Amino acid sequence: MAIMNQRKAIVLTSFFALITISIFIFVNFTTTDLGPMEPGSGLTQEKISIQSVSYNCSQNCLTVYMESTSIEVTLNNAIIKDYPDGNVVANTTISDTLSDNHIHKTAVNLNMTLPSGNYTLTLISTKHSIFVSPRFNISY
Repeated sequence: MAIMNQRKAIVLTSFFALITISIFIFVNFTTTDLGPMEPGSGLTQEKISIQSVSYNCSQNCLTVYMESTSIEVTLNNAIIKDYPDGNVVANTTISDTLSDNHIHKTAVNLNMTLPSGNYTLTLISTKHSIFVSPRFNISY
């Protein structure tokens, strides 16, 4: 009889563990970018693809070409880091809004001249999403 009760306990414990794991997987699947991405579903995430970054040394300005591949995205911060070390070289505010599926050009004005070297640009949205550019080079 004791062995029978132990088996029932093991089966029930395994069953509840399976249910818990299934719920965990379901919740994670539906709340990440693995889940549905239909506009208006409440699960759509901000997505930007940064195509290219160039630097105009006479105006201390970066020109950024990017595309929003999701809902409307409003950018409010730009961080320039040296590559490959990742040290912050400049941090500035920007105000730009991207809409669905078209290439967008924006200027990031800096209050300094960037020296020759390799850099990445990190854009941050008002919803705290982070978008990192490919490495770009400045040479004089």
